[in-house]
Amino acid sequence: MASTGCKTNDKFYKALLKCFIILLSIATLSSCDKESGVPEPEPAPPVDESIFNKLITVTNLGGELPAGHEPMANQDPIYYSLENQTTVNTAYTQTARWDISFNGVYRSFAGGNNGTDVSNLGYRGPGKGGILILEKAFDDVVDIPGDAQFRTGSGIFGTDDAGAFGSGVGYYCYDFAGTIFNDGSFEYQHIAYCLADTATLYKGAANERKLPPRTLVVRTARGNYAKIKMISLYKDQTDPSEWRRDSPHVYYTFEYVLAKAGSTKFEITR
Repeated sequence: MASTGCKTNDKFYKALLKCFIILLSIATLSSCDKESGVPEPEPAPPVDESIFNKLITVTNLGGELPAGHEPMANQDPIYYSLENQTTVNTAYTQTARWDISFNGVYRSFAGGNNGTDVSNLGYRGPGKGGILILEKAFDDVVDIPGDAQFRTGSGIFGTDDAGAFGSGVGYYCYDFAGTIFNDGSFEYQHIAYCLADTATLYKGAANERKLPPRTLVVRTARGNYAKIKMISLYKDQTDPSEWRRDSPHVYYTFEYVLAKAGSTKFEITR
């Protein structure tokens, strides 16, 4: 009988030791998360109603980002919330906190936040966003496109086919040799021209042609809508005539207007 009692005690102590090890492991992992600076999940902040139907300007996005918001490598994404007007910590990739990402070459390719698309940076999150591009001026984009027109991947729109390394219709034209918009001088080479307005291509006085403006349209992670006018990728420079190959980049300057989910038109009423 004594032997049976010892065996029972051994089993009890082994089970107790196993529970202790599991609890210790959980505590250690929790401590590591805190030490590494990974934020604990928090509810997404509510959307302020005053954000809708007004023109919002973002200047020099990409410089002096808060800790945790900065990309780890050159092509890693920046996440931005159009609804809360702020960059988003990279730990919140699989949340509805961000609406548009910029990644890829020079971190210049834009995409939305969609949790169902395996190619999206927000895959497996709650995001229901998407993105498309229109060959129309910002002010002329009034009707909100149907949801079926939005693309749900990441890094969808960047370089335009009119320039070097084009990938379809894009929001900027990359003038590799400086001969698309200028005379090929050294200082005009390797410049990215945002197509916010109608752009005149340099082909000599007798043979000019024009590119129509481009406007991005985003369905946000929560299902609202935004139209975006990408103005510049250069710090403190919004006039294309100022852009040079040594101008500091990439710093996004853009304007946008938000419309509520269910809206059919973009309006500026505030």
